[in-house]
Amino acid sequence: MSKYPVTDAIFRFQIILKIDEPYVYLDCSVYNERPTNIAAEAWLPQTYPITKDSQIISHQKKRRIKDFWVYSSMIKDFFLASDMKLDSVNSSRPDYRDKDGFIIGSPPTSASWTKIDLDYPLQWPTSGGGILYDYPTRDGDYHAVSFGDGRGAACVSVPATADSRVYTKMWSWGDPKKFNRTAALEMSPPLAAGRPKAEYYEPWSSAFNTAFFETHSFPTGKSNWLSVILPIQKGLSSFKTKSELREVVDEKAKSVITKLTPIVPVSPPASNPQAKPSG
Repeated sequence: MSKYPVTDAIFRFQIILKIDEPYVYLDCSVYNERPTNIAAEAWLPQTYPITKDSQIISHQKKRRIKDFWVYSSMIKDFFLASDMKLDSVNSSRPDYRDKDGFIIGSPPTSASWTKIDLDYPLQWPTSGGGILYDYPTRDGDYHAVSFGDGRGAACVSVPATADSRVYTKMWSWGDPKKFNRTAALEMSPPLAAGRPKAEYYEPWSSAFNTAFFETHSFPTGKSNWLSVILPIQKGLSSFKTKSELREVVDEKAKSVITKLTPIVPVSPPASNPQAKPSG
């Protein structure tokens, strides 16, 4: 836990519901009352139930592997990856300057005969979990996941621009058949020892941080971004192709995108970011 920076900034998570709209707005705000910038992380946590038929649905073209333990356990012998330092994006984007890792395509190119699809969280070839990141940012307007029964959910936000980007961290435990709790307890550190009985998938998003333990410099004042969690009640059947699944989410997300920009959450007084909004 010592890797996580501790600051006196305030992270405020506001939930906004509007009559007759079947989704929820989430406003994530960081308040820095210091006269100087602070180095910190700000994420929108999300956890979704998954089955073996659950799929990640997005328009992503590349993903990053930041942690070597993830690369060695679920990428190295299964997919073709390239050194992130060889990618020209590093020389032109300050948010990735001096950072490293590996890059794979999305979908990735297989390096073995094993038919593994990283868009299925429970096919990730690891017993103790794994972390992927959208690279260099999230492509498209959303990151979605199906629940395996036709339903699903999408995290939708305003499309990225040169001055406004969205990043996604993806965590999954991988194939539960490969998990040995006794062996996990003997690992150092035993990160996977707390694996739950019910499998889940976590696509955390941020408009500031590119990855865990990579801080963003927050200026004085308020920094925030707005997202929508859009439930999808049907249409995400497991037999559909990736493009067919994207078409379903694309259609559902269209009406949401147009409503994101005008939404202005009620802000507390600058002198007291924890105050409850009035009205």
